[in-house]
Amino acid sequence: FCVDRKTLSAVEYSLILTFVAFFIFIGNLGRITIFSSWLREIISGQEVLVAVMASQCTSNVPAALLLSGFTQNMEALIIGTNLGNKEQNIKNAIQALSQGAERIVVSEVVSSEPWGFESPHTFLNVGVAFFSPMMPEQMLCHIHHIERRLGSKAHRDAQGGYIDRLVDIDIMAIEDEQGAPVEVHSPTLTVPHPHLHDRPFFLTPFRQLKGLE
Repeated sequence: FCVDRKTLSAVEYSLILTFVAFFIFIGNLGRITIFSSWLREIISGQEVLVAVMASQCTSNVPAALLLSGFTQNMEALIIGTNLGNKEQNIKNAIQALSQGAERIVVSEVVSSEPWGFESPHTFLNVGVAFFSPMMPEQMLCHIHHIERRLGSKAHRDAQGGYIDRLVDIDIMAIEDEQGAPVEVHSPTLTVPHPHLHDRPFFLTPFRQLKGLE
């Protein structure tokens, strides 16, 4: 491996540092309360126009960094529990979720038998529409953190089968700010949930969140 010192010495490091500082500055503008409130008023209802203007004034990447925190996805989540004080488990999960959301909407509670395994413990399930600028993978990490914080252990046994659980939070579906469905296909996350239409205890809360029931 050879290093051309002449080439390295010719690099405009000051220009690189300027770009880094600019990206950091743009990324943190949204944290300034006054600026954030002003920009949110401007963006509301004219997202495309503001995005085009911002990209022309700066460039595509800084504009995306600046505006990313002002767009909201709607993540349709399902909370399930079949151990301990189930009603309290649901309340605790909803409270924890509300702390990281711009707004939440909660469905009615649905009771169900265990799905995919046998257990004498029935489930209580509730849907939550979670509005936030979080990206899908961020949302997945967020709900896993909440599950651990509430004391929930592994949801499967050593053979990969389902087991009883204190709190289980799944992402059923995601919509962007215009209501268009968002699809995710990654090693850790699939959206819409593969079993969304197979499980009545998913589908009923989901339809309530969508205002279809």
